[in-house]
Amino acid sequence: MGFKLVPLIAFGVLGLGNLLHIVGLATPEWVTADISSPILGYSETTRGLWEGCYDGECDSYDKKTAVVVVVVVVVVVVVSPSSSSSS
Repeated sequence: MGFKLVPLIAFGVLGLGNLLHIVGLATPEWVTADISSPILGYSETTRGLWEGCYDGECDSYDKKTAVVVVVVVVVVVVVSPSSSSSS
């Protein structure tokens, strides 16, 4: 009995996906933009899951609401039927 290669690769990719999922949720800044406008001047804005900053002034999002939204989206994706059909 030998190890099958495809399940080992699949578990490796699954582990990598889980690791990237955790890193993505823990990252405070998902989007950073430097905005330059002739009227407003220069400003820097960052957005993440937990807070958003505009010119150094940060507002925390309601963490309870953000967590509920993330959990609902994950549950919907996991529970929804797959598009492939088996015969």
